[in-house]
Amino acid sequence: SSNVRIFDTEAGFLATQVDGVNIFFGSAEALKSRGFEIEEQAEEDDADFEDVLSQLESQRQQMETAKREAEVIRAETERIIHTAVPLGLLSGAVLMVLGLCISGWLLGIMGTPAELMPLSKLYIRIYFCGMIPNLGFNFCAAILRAAGDTKTPMKFLTIAGVINVCLNVIFVTVFKMDVAGVALATVIAQTISFLLVLVMPVLGYFLLKKKK
Repeated sequence: SSNVRIFDTEAGFLATQVDGVNIFFGSAEALKSRGFEIEEQAEEDDADFEDVLSQLESQRQQMETAKREAEVIRAETERIIHTAVPLGLLSGAVLMVLGLCISGWLLGIMGTPAELMPLSKLYIRIYFCGMIPNLGFNFCAAILRAAGDTKTPMKFLTIAGVINVCLNVIFVTVFKMDVAGVALATVIAQTISFLLVLVMPVLGYFLLKKKK
């Protein structure tokens, strides 16, 4: 073809021209003798390649370190949860029993009028019956807040507050339960908030794990 022309030949070196574009063939020594810096360029390419390998190895080590740290944090979090939740439930049970036993004495030292003592005892005893879900919610909410999730406990508290108001109206106006209805509505709302904060994060974890 008239577009392909060999214009220089030597031992180990060949130069052609294809459509005006020079193409060179030959060993590194032959090309270097013609003025090409082949060896230096190869050394630079080797250095760049080694630099890339070094960066990849550094990233791999960082990923391994992050993975190990994540495993340690997860194990520590599980240990805290398995300790804090039972501790909260146990503390609530102790306070419930203690409150039921000394509720009358507490009202007496607070100077509660005698005519209000029966209803006050009824209210405070029903309220103390809700100490297990009360402390259980506080312990679970503290774990979520420590993990950076402050919205979930607030949402559950809002739901519990709305339920409390609705049950107050129903128990007092419909069932005529007076003080007992108000206390019972509070205990039910606290129990619902505790179940939500206890079950929903665990359920979300298993759903996310199943999706993966």
